[in-house]
Amino acid sequence: MVSLDLETTGLDQRSDMIIEIGAVKFRGDEEIEQFSALINPGRDIPPFIRDLTGISNEDVSGAPSIEAVLPDLIEFLGDHPMIGHNVAFDAGFLVRNGVPSRTQTFDTYDLTYALLPGAVEYNLGGLGMAFGLVHDNPHRALSDALVTRDLFLLMLEKLAELPAGVLSEFSRLAAASGWTTGILAGRTLDHMDSAAVFRAAGEARPDPRELGSRLRVRRSSRRPSDSEEFEEPENIEQSEKTVEPEGFENNHPGGAGPSVSDVFGTDGYLSRELMRFEHRSQQERMAEMVAAAIQEGEHLIVEAGTGVGKSLAYLVPAALHTLSGGRTIIVSTNTINLQEQLIAKDIPAAESVLRATGYVDGTLLAAQLKGRSNYLCYRRWNHSKNSTEMTIPEARLMAKTMVWLESTASGDRSELRLNRDDQAAFTRISAQGSRGCPAPDGPCFLRTARGRAHGADIVVINHSLLLADLVMGGGLLPEHDALIIDEAHHLESVATNNFGFRVDQRQIEGDLSGLSGDRGTVSDAIRALRAAGQADPAVETLATGLLEAVGKARSVATELFRSLKETVNVLTPGRGFQGNDMRITEGTRQQPAWSDLEVSWENFDLAASTVSLGLRDIGIAIDRAPASLESRNLQAVGLNVTAALESLEESRRGLRQGIPEPEDGMVCWLSTRPPNGPIAVSGAPLAVGPTLRDTLFERERCVVLTSGTLADEGRFDRVRETLGVESGREVALGSPFDFKKAALVLVPGDIPEPNRPGFNEGVAQAITDVAKVLKDRTLVLFTSNSALNATRSAIRLPLQREGIRLVAQGIDGPPHRVMRALDANKATVALGAASLWEGVDLEESSIGALMIARLPFPVPSDPVFSARSELYDDGFGDYAVPSAVLRFRQGFGRLIRSRSDRGVFIVLDSRMATRGYGAAFRDALPGCEIEVVRTSELAARVSRWHEDSRPETPG
Repeated sequence: MVSLDLETTGLDQRSDMIIEIGAVKFRGDEEIEQFSALINPGRDIPPFIRDLTGISNEDVSGAPSIEAVLPDLIEFLGDHPMIGHNVAFDAGFLVRNGVPSRTQTFDTYDLTYALLPGAVEYNLGGLGMAFGLVHDNPHRALSDALVTRDLFLLMLEKLAELPAGVLSEFSRLAAASGWTTGILAGRTLDHMDSAAVFRAAGEARPDPRELGSRLRVRRSSRRPSDSEEFEEPENIEQSEKTVEPEGFENNHPGGAGPSVSDVFGTDGYLSRELMRFEHRSQQERMAEMVAAAIQEGEHLIVEAGTGVGKSLAYLVPAALHTLSGGRTIIVSTNTINLQEQLIAKDIPAAESVLRATGYVDGTLLAAQLKGRSNYLCYRRWNHSKNSTEMTIPEARLMAKTMVWLESTASGDRSELRLNRDDQAAFTRISAQGSRGCPAPDGPCFLRTARGRAHGADIVVINHSLLLADLVMGGGLLPEHDALIIDEAHHLESVATNNFGFRVDQRQIEGDLSGLSGDRGTVSDAIRALRAAGQADPAVETLATGLLEAVGKARSVATELFRSLKETVNVLTPGRGFQGNDMRITEGTRQQPAWSDLEVSWENFDLAASTVSLGLRDIGIAIDRAPASLESRNLQAVGLNVTAALESLEESRRGLRQGIPEPEDGMVCWLSTRPPNGPIAVSGAPLAVGPTLRDTLFERERCVVLTSGTLADEGRFDRVRETLGVESGREVALGSPFDFKKAALVLVPGDIPEPNRPGFNEGVAQAITDVAKVLKDRTLVLFTSNSALNATRSAIRLPLQREGIRLVAQGIDGPPHRVMRALDANKATVALGAASLWEGVDLEESSIGALMIARLPFPVPSDPVFSARSELYDDGFGDYAVPSAVLRFRQGFGRLIRSRSDRGVFIVLDSRMATRGYGAAFRDALPGCEIEVVRTSELAARVSRWHEDSRPETPG
């Protein structure tokens, strides 16, 4: 076999050129021969490629052309199978340059993607690091080819470890799609014991009985209504009825359990149980207030500064309440990171404290519950897996999930690392849209998750599920005594999204395409009905008519979206619609062009309603089918029909609100990205407070809102108004950290203002100067990806010359990888945007410098922001500035995470020092003294402070 890698001037096989070839010929563990050559592309190598590979124009100026190298390469390759990481990329470049097409290629990305379903990343560098493979020169062809070979051999070993039944399924997937990893599985199967292969032929994988046993929910016997095991009910409503809110008994073996002060006091259980624990009066006070709110059934708003330890301050009172006879406590977060932290770290810490007080190990039951789309639906998955025809990406996803199903006990998609296309594809095999699942038997991850939640003391959810429960009028969450909303500063934006709508052109086109054709849902349904003997002439006629209706709907959908784009062009004369959001106002709806658009909408809605009626009738025919051997297949098809119907009806509702019948208080807009791309119609409520007041705060017994950033200049009027909180106590608890000693805050007063000439250059120079003198972990936060990328290009070479590593969100990976790189190497500068303003912390280290490129004002053209701004006499001062200050405080919170941390905070936006509104940002920093310096003085001031703040070494 030959493992091969290419370096090229870009990704376009039609126009880009090869600049390096590396290949290694091998047989098993034996290396036979290597091939390596630089290629003169006949053009300059783009800066990004020079940065990535380290190959310069000088390196290739004297190298041979591709034509001169080809004969030796073709001879080296021979007719051996070729292996590559994303091998289609390399093979395509070779064929275009005259190398004969390979008869057989194998892709290590494809192998690892299927065999390592939960891997953190699938790029060659990350995989090499994960497996400890020697990778001396990443992004150089021969080094990458050698690592690819080693990775391929490792994956063959992984393949051989799979059960014979899984290998047999892989081989069948290959036959249905041409998926080459399935071919390797077949060869592996050929070398296995014949008895195992024979057993595999009749073996279902995963084994439904073993999977069902894995999903049985063990529940606490202290609740009178609980049995030892939770048997999956026929529907979730039945499960909910099993939980009784009264009659629980205190579970502490010594009678009365400990008090909050017993736990959080100066010499309390926390100080004795947790290493390096320091008593914090703010934490103790928060815990007492949370306990009182839960006990008395009152609402509470708590702003807890950095270092308070708010997670334990609400988890311990919640646990003490439920273990003393109370009902479940729900904890809602915004980010996955915090959910995982609560489940993996904070709740176990609370459990260890409870054990120290006398509670039996395992007494506290915690569960995580997510929305439907997060859980795989076993029936829909099994039906998709058994398709006799599929694409290679479909086969790969089926294989990946099949490997995962051999071990998962949750069916939660967060355990999988999915690429962008598969994230959408997973929805089609998830529990999304499968309300009223008719199957009481067989494995069901969604019902299992809900069963665990209904038997737990503390249930961790996210804000989206909480809002979905509100929209549905309840029923998704177990009965509970209190709801604790952490990261509550995100609740308004999540409610805005959940109470609004978005109808995307691609989604509608995809939904309708999924219904049509021989592999579509309609044809699939009629085949299933025929197999069950239920396809009488009326059903056959219904299916034929439905397919015709789908074709008509696809045609008028195309016309609708064409009309939407034309309408926007008419309403934005002279500038066109260049990828920005266009708000739909009353004035917009009065224009003649809007009347033409409404005609197109009416044509689509009529056609779509016909499709909806047909889907309902097909669903009824499936429901009426008697139980038989085909029942499970029919049930899976029925779930697909239901999901398609719900998606289409949701789109119809959104388009109706967006075009002809806007609801009062809704902000509607049109958007397309990139310019001239698919268009979307969106809407969001102007205010979410009234709805949250009616559906949440007036119905819940106790809601605790907490975050590090909730108050506005020490007051909670703003958060009460935006969220609809009319009652309950409030408190702002400052941080226990001494920020005056811990942080140096600098603002270069002479740097040009954003969007003025010289600003970008000033930002790049300031980052470079500070990084050179500090040579410590530096995080730079941006408000846009374009600014981040421009700065990266400007500072890369200067930092590289100083031996300072540069990593950037997006280019070098997602936030977790950026922070991992920052954690691993002290002399590193990390550039981040969006999610890195909060959420992902370093694991072992601290940040030496935090820099903010510009004050984080909201985008003025955002439709919801602009509409809400209009509600104020001074939209900028009364709405934009407080919103930016909130984000600013979140960013500052990244710097000091413990009492021992020391760091520099630099705001590269002179408006903080020169504009009147800058006082709001200066006052937002807790106890800090702000120094205004010249840009040229930044590095020297940082260096001097850094030296002065070093701890004294004992003499």
